[in-house]
Amino acid sequence: MMHALNIFDGSRAIARLLILLHDKRGQGLPVTGTHRLMKERFSVARIASDSSLRSAIELGLVEQYKSGEYTLNILTARGDVVAVKVKELEKALTDDLSGS
Repeated sequence: MMHALNIFDGSRAIARLLILLHDKRGQGLPVTGTHRLMKERFSVARIASDSSLRSAIELGLVEQYKSGEYTLNILTARGDVVAVKVKELEKALTDDLSGS
């Protein structure tokens, strides 16, 4: 189990990637759209997005599907569960900070 946490911790933006894909409610995002939205919403550069995506795929949190000329990034069932937990953590941290 520790190996999975090492991979998760080693990715600068994996939590943000999971949140972004979760917000798409199963529709997925093309790779180019993922890069653009990671930059716009979270100020995450393409290199960090790519490494986080690779880590998410390795952990079984994201799958990629070819759809015509696009490659879509879609959360797996496991990825969806983890994304919900990450969003809960984000909310707990945000609520705690705003209450101080």
